[in-house]
Amino acid sequence: MPEITYHRLDLREIPRSIGQRDISIFLESELDSIRRQHKLRDWPSQHDRQILVERSDCLFIYAKTACRYISDPDWDPEERLSELLEAASTRGAATAGLDAIYLHVLKSALTDGRNEAEVHALCVRFKHIVGAIVTTFDELSVPVLGRLLSQDQNK
Repeated sequence: MPEITYHRLDLREIPRSIGQRDISIFLESELDSIRRQHKLRDWPSQHDRQILVERSDCLFIYAKTACRYISDPDWDPEERLSELLEAASTRGAATAGLDAIYLHVLKSALTDGRNEAEVHALCVRFKHIVGAIVTTFDELSVPVLGRLLSQDQNK
């Protein structure tokens, strides 16, 4: 049997410039795909791409979440990108940029195209479900969480 060798790589040890370059390449590819799909011209600007790279802070999850948000087929990608860029980017915690994008995406998911009563009902349901998840110390499967909350798993 051949000997298997491996090298442990700690992503925190990769130079920041390499992480930013990789994020930049990823964003360029994803945003170009969105541009072609929506037949947009000269979009996005290099400046806008650079802002997304900086806000990603070498976190691919930020870049991927931003691209998924922008590419939502029910919305205009130019508007979605503008909304993200206008959203306040908080500084401080290591995950501040990620927190800001998730907050923006969640607010949009809850409020876009809904009346006040629907938003209130969704917020109550969201708090109920997320509250149960946050207060548990063990992972819960969807069926177990559904039984715990007396919810239909398919909702």
